[in-house]
Amino acid sequence: MTVSQDKVPKPAGSGQVRNLVVKDTTGEIHDALWNEKATQDVKSGDTVRMTHMSARYNSYLKMIALTSTKQTALEVQYLTTFSLLLINC
Repeated sequence: MTVSQDKVPKPAGSGQVRNLVVKDTTGEIHDALWNEKATQDVKSGDTVRMTHMSARYNSYLKMIALTSTKQTALEVQYLTTFSLLLINC
């Protein structure tokens, strides 16, 4: 999935929250990353893999959204591109 929106982590209660919107070919979904997950190095345009997220109805957004858990893993997938220049010898 690709991060399409990212908000800077902010204080929330006794921890921090970071709100993302991620999308793929099927659509997009709002994600809330809490505490140590909120400070991970991820930004708009990054391709990410998230596991162990919890889906629940968000009454503020009025839709299903994902929230991190203690087991959540967030991995930024770096894609390397190469340019190949062929020279006639």
